Amino acid sequence: MRCERPVGLPGSAWISKSAVSKHVSSLEARLGARLLNRTTRRVSTTEIGQAFFERARAALDDLAEAESAVA
Repeated sequence: MRCERPVGLPGSAWISKSAVSKHVSSLEARLGARLLNRTTRRVSTTEIGQAFFERARAALDDLAEAESAVA
């Protein structure tokens, strides 16, 4: 995962790298698990982080499908 400029989320304002880092750190603290491996040159997901991402993505996909069914 590499970001040279602010991260843009669809339908939202730009988010800086530092804001993303704070949100990820907060999520890791809440979950009690490290989601990302960080070095000075690289960021990668941990095994737990990858599993969390896949489940979260599936939940968001299900939500989008549910919204489409109603609309």
